[in-house]
Amino acid sequence: MGNMGNGNSMLKGMFQTGYMVKNMPFLYFLGLLCLVYIANAHHTEKKLRLIHKMKEDLKEIRWQYMSQKSELMYSSTYTQIAKSLESEDLQVAGKLPKKVKI
Repeated sequence: MGNMGNGNSMLKGMFQTGYMVKNMPFLYFLGLLCLVYIANAHHTEKKLRLIHKMKEDLKEIRWQYMSQKSELMYSSTYTQIAKSLESEDLQVAGKLPKKVKI
């Protein structure tokens, strides 16, 4: 029972104005550290969302690039060029290319 009174007096001692005033710089420092920690967490989350969005944009741009590249490769073949010239009443001069087998 004597221990309970001792703990209670210690608790009362912590909330006395002299104790609080003496430790105010430390409490301000702890508050500042908490604010820096919270700000850092928000900044990190913002950067992670930006990185995720950029990765998704990169996937979309890469898909568009591959699609346009394959379209260009297909449309630049000899037969496709010949077909497009036929619609404009033009003909390809020369013979079709031949495969050489070794």
